[in-house]
Amino acid sequence: MTDITSLQDRLRDKAAETRGNLADIGHLAKDAVKEKLHDWKESAAESYAGGKDKLHELEASVLNAVRSSPIKALLISLGTGALLSMLWRRR
Repeated sequence: MTDITSLQDRLRDKAAETRGNLADIGHLAKDAVKEKLHDWKESAAESYAGGKDKLHELEASVLNAVRSSPIKALLISLGTGALLSMLWRRR
């Protein structure tokens, strides 16, 4: 009987140790996922800010081009509108 009791105690100890190890692994995985998510959020925010800056630069460039040659800009926009209108009608 003592051998069975001793085996049961060792089995309980090993099961408790395994539960503890699994809990530790779960915490490590959770921390790794949180860290990766934080990195992705930072990267997305940086990309968004960079894209926003480039869009503002493009806007300023277009405004400068229109201000420097308003007739040319008007003709280009009329030609583009006419072309899009023709393409739209064909559908």
